[in-house]
Amino acid sequence: MSDLLHERFFGTALARDAICHCLASAKTVRIATAFFEATGWGLLADVLAGKEVRILVGREEGAADKIAELLQEFFAEIQAGAFRESPALLRQILSALRAGKLTVRISIGKKNTTLDARYLYHHAKLYIADRKACIVTSANFTRSGLLISREAGTLITDAEQVNYFADTFDGYFATAEPLTDIFIEALEELIELRTPEEVYLRSLIEIYGMPENTFSGKLPAPALYQKPVIARLVRSLTDFGGAFLVASTGLGKTVIAAHTVAILRDQDDIHAVIIFAPAGLKDMWAREMRAARVSSHEFSYYILSVDDWKTYRDVMLLENELRSHLKDTLIILDESHHMRNDEDSDRELNRRHQRIKKAIEAGAKLLMLTATPYSRGVDDINNQLRLLPRRLVRGEFFETEKSWQVVAPGELSELSPCTVLTAPTVVRHFSHGDAFGRRYVEFGNQRRLYFPERIHLKTIQFRNPFNDFLKELKRSDLLRRRTTSDYEAGLFDEKPVGGKIDYLFEARLLHQFCSSPARVEQTLKSLSKEGGYERMRFESQDQLTVLVEGLLKKQKNINDDKFLNLTKILTEHNDEKILIFCIYRETAKELVLQLRKKFPTKKIESTVEAEPDVLETILDCFAPVANGKIIPGAEESEFSQRVKENRIDILVASEAISEGFNLQDARILVNYDLPWSILQLAQRMGRLMRPWHEPRELVIYNFLPDTMSDTELRHGEAWRIRLEHRNREHQSFAQLPVILPNENEAVNLASLSDALQQFDTADLELGEAMDFIGRATRVETSGVLDDLAQIGADRHSALKRLRVGFRSRVKREASDPALFLLVSLRSAVFPALFDAQANFFTAPHEVTRPLEILRRKRGTAVFTEDFDPIVLDNFQEKCLETWLREFSEEREKIRMICALHFS
Repeated sequence: MSDLLHERFFGTALARDAICHCLASAKTVRIATAFFEATGWGLLADVLAGKEVRILVGREEGAADKIAELLQEFFAEIQAGAFRESPALLRQILSALRAGKLTVRISIGKKNTTLDARYLYHHAKLYIADRKACIVTSANFTRSGLLISREAGTLITDAEQVNYFADTFDGYFATAEPLTDIFIEALEELIELRTPEEVYLRSLIEIYGMPENTFSGKLPAPALYQKPVIARLVRSLTDFGGAFLVASTGLGKTVIAAHTVAILRDQDDIHAVIIFAPAGLKDMWAREMRAARVSSHEFSYYILSVDDWKTYRDVMLLENELRSHLKDTLIILDESHHMRNDEDSDRELNRRHQRIKKAIEAGAKLLMLTATPYSRGVDDINNQLRLLPRRLVRGEFFETEKSWQVVAPGELSELSPCTVLTAPTVVRHFSHGDAFGRRYVEFGNQRRLYFPERIHLKTIQFRNPFNDFLKELKRSDLLRRRTTSDYEAGLFDEKPVGGKIDYLFEARLLHQFCSSPARVEQTLKSLSKEGGYERMRFESQDQLTVLVEGLLKKQKNINDDKFLNLTKILTEHNDEKILIFCIYRETAKELVLQLRKKFPTKKIESTVEAEPDVLETILDCFAPVANGKIIPGAEESEFSQRVKENRIDILVASEAISEGFNLQDARILVNYDLPWSILQLAQRMGRLMRPWHEPRELVIYNFLPDTMSDTELRHGEAWRIRLEHRNREHQSFAQLPVILPNENEAVNLASLSDALQQFDTADLELGEAMDFIGRATRVETSGVLDDLAQIGADRHSALKRLRVGFRSRVKREASDPALFLLVSLRSAVFPALFDAQANFFTAPHEVTRPLEILRRKRGTAVFTEDFDPIVLDNFQEKCLETWLREFSEEREKIRMICALHFS
């Protein structure tokens, strides 16, 4: 460099040399700058070594929290990857700060040194060497200012001028805000190894935490427990194109889904939604989608199964929707267990599955929601999982596409696109206790909804007058079904055809004969005709007809002890709403007629055969609070008064509304017909066991016929054995407490009856109920949701305050990866695992597996042996290069939030 250039310069990459020349022989260096970055120190490190350095950062007044802003800039620049030797450099800066060789202060005044000099202005920066020389320049103490930007400056050696700048600097410096201790603390936090748990929990917060401003439209703010679920669904839909939510009844799957839709719409990922739901829920979904401000079309599952467009107008609408542009469309399958049957088992089911699969292959995203994902076994789960977009699996030589699947139900909660949320998790980790210890969940606007304090389970054992009918049919041996092979064999064989004993048919028959006189009459009439009962053909139909016609004559003079017990319950709870569940429509119709005669002042309605519009009105009038028609504590309106005037006191419901509907205005439930399994019982109870606006207790009556105590009438042993395994698996998704005979017994109709016979009344406190669920349930809430739930507010804030770039180190085991990285890119975060060769250890888009590995290591001690930060940093950079190649991004655009090294 010429002497002239030392005195003045204007150009690119000239500032550093001029400043180095000026400061070379100084003992004390004063630097006034608008921006201080580690790279600036790095570029002058040799000349600053051993000197006393005072840095004054100037910022304009009136801006928010300039100290925090400065620190953010300092550490963000490190993470931008512009300077590779960051560990050694940061330790050098930290050493100088600790030794008192480097002092940093910030002066916030009336534009005393700079505005945003990098972009708008050329305010002077100062580099002063003792009191001998000074460079006045536009170059900030940054890599850009010293090396990259076109900057101007001049060297001043006049003693009077140099003293002026030094004195003025010292004046500002004396009144400036000290930053040295803050920088020491921040650098120590970044450089020193943190715990594996801090890496894990910060990763959870970054991946599944949700800022408040993500909630838009007219949707109510979600509850605390719903937020991480929404975030996880958004992540799954973004990364995999599909998500599967299994959540206990009453936890707000619809609200969760609506917020998920709103966020995807705001991200411009979707523009339309197609929803398949039980027919009675279509209007509810339409309202939610309007609140989420997205275009939607709702269909029933039945329409998904048919192709008769001449009869069903919705079939044509569906076909039009599925032919339109689907890449910006989300398909929602509400109560997705309607898709759990094998697609090859039935033509209509095949059509149902193929339509959804074809839409997914055309680019649509898929969100499935259910509380009970299976009834027969794990195949039911996999049938639903196969609807999700297929995943790429990397083999040794090439990639293949595979469906998602599980071997056991317990694997579902940790499968990448799946989220499981159970009531015990919400009660234990997300609920609060009021002054009386009553548990509640807090929703938006400080609205409290309470969990039931206690559940009273009461067994009503009644005498079934039709036991003799069943015995007569069973002893007659006339219920053997004719099969095609039996019939053909009889044509050419002189031996009589024996027929087939159908234990499943006998079980259904038993169940029907325990329901009501009306159902018994209908069943007998069906059996009296060839093919009259579900198109069955019996080997000795003529003899069966004679027997059945005789039973029909006896049936007319039967006393109904079951109905008498029901009237006693209704009388006992005379002033309360009561929900009665039946399985058979004949029973429901008969109940309504007889109850209206017995209780003429009560308004009694049934959901059986109700058209959708009528059904909605019935449900609103029975449960106006649960369905948002009446707001507790709000001023009464003309509409709410009209709802009250049409109040329904007793609702006789069929299985069709045992899932998805809000009916918790009632606290009394009567299971008039015993459900087949714990899953159906859970679904029914789930209509009431939802958070309510005030504390209360529930009463559940289970009607148990003495039929189930008669060994001659018990279900066929072969059928019981066949169902035992699948019903034991049902416990995996048991959402509500049921007293079981013992831990290992099957949960089918027979064993459920055995359980109910063991007690007249069982009172379960909320905690006891949740403990029972925890013991009985083999599939639990997704682990990351449980862990997020247990991060308190203080811990959450402390974790968020950790500087980006922190890392931990554990001792590596044979099956471990070499590195976990959490990378940030344009407000999105990406977890990744790498092996020792800096190749991906798992698929690049995998989220669940990296978090699960971190979860296993969270309690591991920090490994400090042979700790070399430069080696760690170099390996991190190699892995980041692998990541950048995969995602075609530039190093300057990403940040490393945290890392866990396996050494």
